Amino acid sequence: FDPFDGIVVATLDLHGQTATQALASLESFLATSRKRHRDALVHVITGKGKNSGEKGPVLPGRVNAALKRSDHVDAHTKDAEGGGYLVRLKR
Repeated sequence: FDPFDGIVVATLDLHGQTATQALASLESFLATSRKRHRDALVHVITGKGKNSGEKGPVLPGRVNAALKRSDHVDAHTKDAEGGGYLVRLKR
């Protein structure tokens, strides 16, 4: 069983958000998505950070850490384009 095989039922695009805004949006999205679609596959888009300035990309690392800690997430992996994550929600 590949946890990342299946149809994406919801997508969250975090482009243009600060890290604080993105993490709040992510938590809300995961909680709502899990209530509606238990054990579903969702897509979280962070972008690659090409417009992040000299400090480099912030969102990918922060979102990855939040997904690792989340009580809503069963598993996650980088998407094929490298600008987000596929997330398998818990039952």
